[in-house]
Amino acid sequence: MVTKLTRDKAMPFLDKNKGVGTAEYVRIGRSTIFKLDYNADTTDVDFIMYATKQTELNAYKPSMDQEIALYEGDSCYDFLAPLAFALDVNDSTIPLLLCFPGTPKLAWRVPLNQIVFNDSDFASGKIEFTCNLNGDIEKGTYTITDGVPTFVASQS
Repeated sequence: MVTKLTRDKAMPFLDKNKGVGTAEYVRIGRSTIFKLDYNADTTDVDFIMYATKQTELNAYKPSMDQEIALYEGDSCYDFLAPLAFALDVNDSTIPLLLCFPGTPKLAWRVPLNQIVFNDSDFASGKIEFTCNLNGDIEKGTYTITDGVPTFVASQS
């Protein structure tokens, strides 16, 4: 059986508690973009045994451009708007839980996720920002109960 995986099943969440104590997640939901960039770190090497250069994959440095619509009362907007206004570079680490669509329910938890505000477009009604998935990404699974995610780390 083939199941189409739709954008509403991929869910990014930010931890309002910023990694202190129990996570309290708000969903980035009022967004029209959701593109995860893997940002491969590669090196070209020129071995004498080959006629052409080879590319070696060193690591990934994922990031995700995002936006949140200007809707007061939306939990994500109400969380992010004061941070965008404050421009405090020392308050930019906000853990991210990225829930992927499909079966099994796979997720990444990124404790050192960094929010970088790009602009506020009041004419279009949105705040645009980038999530830099810094540090080690914890891989695991998730469940959603009454809209609240629970992350379970993989045993590896």
